[in-house]
Amino acid sequence: MQVQDVMSRPVRSISPTATVAEAVRYMLRARIGSLVVFGPPGVAGIVTERDILRKVVARRRDPDTVQVQSIMTRQPATVAPDAPLREAAALMVRRNIRRLPVVQKGTLMGILTSTDIVAAEPVLEEQTLRRLAALGRAMLMSKAR
Repeated sequence: MQVQDVMSRPVRSISPTATVAEAVRYMLRARIGSLVVFGPPGVAGIVTERDILRKVVARRRDPDTVQVQSIMTRQPATVAPDAPLREAAALMVRRNIRRLPVVQKGTLMGILTSTDIVAAEPVLEEQTLRRLAALGRAMLMSKAR
């Protein structure tokens, strides 16, 4: 299974110069927990609810004046749409991230979230069981010879 099979679309993005207040309103309207920050030459960062809580609310900064670019995670890890889902999941675990922008040739194609991976788990489990069964049959056939 590939990333493109389970990634979320469309991706919600925001300009680096937008204010945190604008980002919060957009996230609330879209009922999402993050926005990809998109500016020249492409994915510049990602801003999450956690970024807003830790870097704005907890520090009592004014969300109407703080720009997204000052609190975003810069140059986030990205993944190609044709990457194996298991590799993308492993990258997310290694980096301790829950969202991974999906980029192809500089174009933002989607976003892979931990929720997407959990939703795909039954399919992954079924594929693994089928592979194991096929391997078992192949081993039995080779022993029968």
